[in-house]
Amino acid sequence: MPRIASPAWRIALAIVANITALLTIMLPFVLTGTLNFVLENYGVQSVMNIVVGVIGTVVTFMIYRYVDRKPVRKLGFTFRRKDVLFSIGVLVLTLLNALVGLWFIQGVHSYITVQFDASRILNGTYISLLLLAFVAWIIASMQEEVLSRGYLLAQLQRLGLKNAILISSLLFLLVHIPFRGLHLYHAISIVMGGIVYAYMYLKSGSLWVSCVAHGIYDFVDAILFNVNDVSLFVLQDSISMGDKLPYKIVLALCMLGFTYLIYGRNNGVMTPSENLQQLWGLRTLSATPTPSLEAQKL
Repeated sequence: MPRIASPAWRIALAIVANITALLTIMLPFVLTGTLNFVLENYGVQSVMNIVVGVIGTVVTFMIYRYVDRKPVRKLGFTFRRKDVLFSIGVLVLTLLNALVGLWFIQGVHSYITVQFDASRILNGTYISLLLLAFVAWIIASMQEEVLSRGYLLAQLQRLGLKNAILISSLLFLLVHIPFRGLHLYHAISIVMGGIVYAYMYLKSGSLWVSCVAHGIYDFVDAILFNVNDVSLFVLQDSISMGDKLPYKIVLALCMLGFTYLIYGRNNGVMTPSENLQQLWGLRTLSATPTPSLEAQKL
């Protein structure tokens, strides 16, 4: 396969290939009228998340390997002891923020009542479904993180780190539009998430870190804020995206601060990890654009 010189064309190819692959997976369910069944049955949905995550990840891997002609390991898949501890911290912070968010939403909106369903904790079938859902969200997040953080940031870092993070987050939103439409609060949430996960990747140098953090967020959102088979709370009314936005803003700020606290105190706010500098073939990177022929082509 010939190498595509322009980063812009490689970015377009990766995005179109991923969207096409995911739409192809969904098409049989749409044609047979079973899509609602998949969305309403959380066990089936979890299996689909795994399928989507694996296929989407493989698509980006193939583009990186055969179009960019680089080994997949250059995307950054280390997972050190610090990364494990960071991931545990992310889980704790996400759960605490979510619980406070639920309490706040219930206090502000009297029509929304939240009741903890303790009986589910003792149900073996529920625990199994919960574990399946957790694994599925981690795998599903890989597809988005490998594409939007690993691949896109590698193409865009020539434009400067701040620009790369912002543009990759907007492209992250673009990938979601065919599946979720374009709604203001949802768009803000996706772009914020893109910035947070990009910063985690930038400072840790590990895609596993952003994958796990992304999967944890989706998992906690599923078990606390939605009415489904794995929800730990009984919600008397649905919680809108607008209702959840303040919680998401606070969570994003907490995650950015926590990432800097763990990874950034010794090398500055925007300096990428040593590992990522090596993977990108650069020793020093600044937050300002560096003129280059590749940047001009983009």
